[in-house]
Amino acid sequence: MSINQIMSLTYSQGILLLLVQARFPNLKPPPCIIFDPTSHCERVHGGNAAILYIGLYLIAAGMAGIKAGVPSHGADQFDENDPHEAKQPSSFFNWLLLSACAGAVFSLIFIVWIQTDVGWDWGFGVCAIGSFVGTIIYVAGIPRYRIHVIQSTNPITDVIKVCDPFALN
Repeated sequence: MSINQIMSLTYSQGILLLLVQARFPNLKPPPCIIFDPTSHCERVHGGNAAILYIGLYLIAAGMAGIKAGVPSHGADQFDENDPHEAKQPSSFFNWLLLSACAGAVFSLIFIVWIQTDVGWDWGFGVCAIGSFVGTIIYVAGIPRYRIHVIQSTNPITDVIKVCDPFALN
């Protein structure tokens, strides 16, 4: 299993935790009106706070892995020695950036509308479905990807070499 798959599943699990918390009323505090001084607002605490924070941390870790892994994985799909393919990475990165920006605009309009007018659980549900569909598409394409295996030593010794360059010469 590649790091991109692991991070995509990590992100999806975080979204699912937030979906579950938004769906079930006993996992969230009672509604509160912020601008009403007579309203008594309660904070999320205990196990409910744990679900919230674990979900948010899973989303953050998963997104960090996806954002770091996808561009390098995509760049590995082009052969630098082929004159035709040597020109394609710039186009790939242009489309990647366009897709990321279009996804951000879509989420700021469509997902926020769903969460505001339909419900937070529906908004997280749409995000979870999108995440799982993206993971399935990525996994389905694995047989067609170019896999570059870099011969390396033990990763732990590589880290030690970085920390102390004279330790393992």
